Amino acid sequence: MDPAGADSDAGGRDDRPAARRAIGALIAAHVAFWTLVPSLTYRNLPQDTAEGLAWGRLWQFGYDKHPFLAPWLTALFTDGFGVVGWPAFLASQLAVGGCFAYVWRLARTMVGPWDAFAAVAVLEGIHYYTLSSFTFNPNLMMLPTWAAIVFSVRRAVQAPSAARWAVAGLWVGLALVSKYSVLLLIAPLGVALLALPSGRRALAHPGLWAGIAVACAIAAPNVAWLAQHDFLPLRYALGGAEPGLPTAPGPAPHPAWSERLRTAAEFVGEQALTVLPAILLFLAAYGWRRRLRFDVRRSDDVLLLAAVVGPLLVTLLAALLLGSRLVGRWGFPYLSWTGLALLHFTRSPAPPRNAVRRLVAGVIAITLLLAAGNAWIIYIKPQRSGKPPYSILYPGPQLAAEVTTRWEARYQAPLRYVAGPRWLAATVAAYAKDHPAPYFDWIAERNPWLDRADLARTGAAFVLEVALPEDEQRIEALRRRYPQLQGAERLSLPEQSSAPLPAHQFWIAFLPPAATAPDGV
Repeated sequence: MDPAGADSDAGGRDDRPAARRAIGALIAAHVAFWTLVPSLTYRNLPQDTAEGLAWGRLWQFGYDKHPFLAPWLTALFTDGFGVVGWPAFLASQLAVGGCFAYVWRLARTMVGPWDAFAAVAVLEGIHYYTLSSFTFNPNLMMLPTWAAIVFSVRRAVQAPSAARWAVAGLWVGLALVSKYSVLLLIAPLGVALLALPSGRRALAHPGLWAGIAVACAIAAPNVAWLAQHDFLPLRYALGGAEPGLPTAPGPAPHPAWSERLRTAAEFVGEQALTVLPAILLFLAAYGWRRRLRFDVRRSDDVLLLAAVVGPLLVTLLAALLLGSRLVGRWGFPYLSWTGLALLHFTRSPAPPRNAVRRLVAGVIAITLLLAAGNAWIIYIKPQRSGKPPYSILYPGPQLAAEVTTRWEARYQAPLRYVAGPRWLAATVAAYAKDHPAPYFDWIAERNPWLDRADLARTGAAFVLEVALPEDEQRIEALRRRYPQLQGAERLSLPEQSSAPLPAHQFWIAFLPPAATAPDGV
């Protein structure tokens, strides 16, 4: 292989087929390995995946936080394979693999096939694509859609046509029904196109309307849903905290500018720390002596720069102006172009030999290190700390089985609804064999899919984890609000671990079928 990244070596051998085989092997190995790791070690779905599965089985065109694509895919993969667990992990890695494929497709036309391989390989040093990719959710769906948007927009700029703009519109539409934050990418790409002569020519091409039509057609069902439900997800994104019990909090106060600047700095710092291992991996393979290169007259330079830094800048500007919160994991798709940017915007005076081989060795080493770290977090750390590893070993399947068994023994009917705090209700809904609909937080406004008359007619299981004095107060509030509750009891379930971890204490009760619905169900 050509370590400098050219298409062929000094002997004239064409390395492009070898590079294609190498990238195929890398993506296949990534998908297989990082699907296998959580499938073997996780005993409970990650919180966002459980929520997505509970949503997806409702088959709505929108939900209280996000559009519909990720929840639908979670339900399709889970129920299609008939297993709660590994199919969702597979969906996550297929999303990562799709992102890798589009990064490769763009990079090979800009830096050559082997450097394009390297542009993908360095992403293995970013935890968004490895340990943090186990949770299939809208963040994961941003990875392939954002990468495909940049790739397809560049193709439309190079040779505008209705077909190319339609493909770009397809990916924009799919991104819109994945997560609304795709607008953070569309805005800087639009500015870049307006700044470039080739971009303005592409925008003036009548084929652009084909792309707009395709994007609008895909997004239309969700837009209609948003209009019908008072743009609930957008209010959630701006509002911040999750609602509690029994009523939702009032509007969050606007933070001071000092707090906004601190939040923005923390977000930038978190993204910098996240991308640092990938940069070090690249420099260890390709060398530290590199020259920067950027030409504002080159469309590739401007478009790539817009894709690399544009979403981050727009995010920071919006957060500063609106005073909205910033969560580190929202940066998932921002870093996909790290390797390509390093290769395209820098040059080495003397291209290093065997750079790709050194990079592959580094990727293998960091992959094994991350897998060992995952095992340590799940098996060793709980033994030493006495604390559970997030939700990985939570007794969600056992809780769902206990709730379902008690419901069916009492009422001889399928369980149609489960009500409780958001993640707890989602977990029971995900694992319960009857696939009940969730009633999050007992707040109707947060459950636009809820048929309150049907809930009163068919009844519901109530679940609450009791860990704090406030939880006892919540139980009393629920008893006052739902005096028809029956079969209330306490249930103790241990973590799915051999470590000496404290058991979880649950309160469960049942709103019986055909109960008269009180105001505010």
